[in-house]
Amino acid sequence: MKLSLQRMQFLVPDGRLAEGIFKSITAQVKTSNQGLIFDTDLIQEETIRTYAVEIAQEFPDVVASEAEIEEAVRITADQEAGLARYKTWLTGQNGKRLLGSPKNERTIIRWIETHGNRLSVEMVDRAIAVCDVELDWAEPSPAPAPAAPPPPPPPRKLPNGEIELPLDTPDWQLFRFSVTQIRDLDARRNPNRRAPTYGFEPLPPEITRKAIINAKSAQLVRQWEKRFGRQALDDRLAGRG
Repeated sequence: MKLSLQRMQFLVPDGRLAEGIFKSITAQVKTSNQGLIFDTDLIQEETIRTYAVEIAQEFPDVVASEAEIEEAVRITADQEAGLARYKTWLTGQNGKRLLGSPKNERTIIRWIETHGNRLSVEMVDRAIAVCDVELDWAEPSPAPAPAAPPPPPPPRKLPNGEIELPLDTPDWQLFRFSVTQIRDLDARRNPNRRAPTYGFEPLPPEITRKAIINAKSAQLVRQWEKRFGRQALDDRLAGRG
């Protein structure tokens, strides 16, 4: 049986219903998480449940109508949706994260009650929009740090163990590197060009073994290597050429 707690209250002032019994019924309704329209079968205390049924039998007006029952269902659904909406604000799913503090709860409920409305999705959103500056909000999370760029790959080594030259190596620095490195660089700079045929000039007789040993600088020897080839210099040093 579903009864109207509000209609039952109207019986108290003229003494048709004892105030103590009404308070006991109200307490049991709250304990069973019901509202102004309640189901007697959900009242846990047997004595109070019996009182409620007897009151309904004596005063049929306290029995809830179908329209009242449907309205109570709508109110309950709105309240549950409004509570879910409030929890959504606490998770930051609306772009801002509301703190779940007692102050915020009191502020929102007070605004809804002051404007004569009941808890619902619309009322929660309106209350938060109007009371924005009064509410406590969580600090925005700092933007994530940009990911560090991946380390550059280690330089590739040529078959002879030397490191390949970067493609942007200036031409004026090429004298510092070996013929093998320069050839490799040229091939990578011009992948579609037919590889040239490299050769060395004959080592002139004036570059003697003694001249090679007493060369003024390593740079001069490198220049000879690039022009005449390392093998020719080694042969001259060994007395074979």
